Amino acid sequence: MAELQSLQALIKRLETATTRLEELATSGTSAVAVASSLGRDSSGNQPTEPSNILSGNGTATETKSVSLDAYDELIEGPLNNFIELSKSIGGVVQDQSHSVEGIFKAQRDFIFISTQSTKPKTPETLVELFRPTQQALEKVCAYTENNRISPFYNHLITVSEGIGVLRWVTFEETAEMEEKLLSQVKGLIESSQYYAHRVIKEFKDKDRSHADWA
Repeated sequence: MAELQSLQALIKRLETATTRLEELATSGTSAVAVASSLGRDSSGNQPTEPSNILSGNGTATETKSVSLDAYDELIEGPLNNFIELSKSIGGVVQDQSHSVEGIFKAQRDFIFISTQSTKPKTPETLVELFRPTQQALEKVCAYTENNRISPFYNHLITVSEGIGVLRWVTFEETAEMEEKLLSQVKGLIESSQYYAHRVIKEFKDKDRSHADWA
């Protein structure tokens, strides 16, 4: 119960921070001011005092945010490119892409929390922490199920077949589970690529933007 309460408090803080960022960005506030408002220095480093969030002993573990930096590069590069290409196609493809973006944002929160805390002691806490990602995953897949007669069905299923790789954060860190995870990721990617090749085959001579998207 205490862990769930701590989790709810952290989620509230994340929501507040996001809202504050949006307000500052809209007002044209400088990067230094934005960093200060979130308790970071001008280089974007984490606060020097750890937060008491989800840790088993009442203190959080300070860790380097290498994983978070790498994840941000993924968002700022390939993901943003995907969003823009989806926008150029429009319709349900663009709509689904917004939900994909939501998944990546939810998982970023998950990874951020993992850099600020120790592993939750109860599986219920982990389930609650993953819930925003799970809900966004379900929404992405719903676009595919609800648009089977769409001329862009292959686009939609390309995404829904591969997006499950983002469940990787729920796997235990053991050699056996890592091998199982890699096998599942490989299968999901191959399935996604199968439908992506269909998109390319159908549109390569009609509209190059679809092939670029795939």
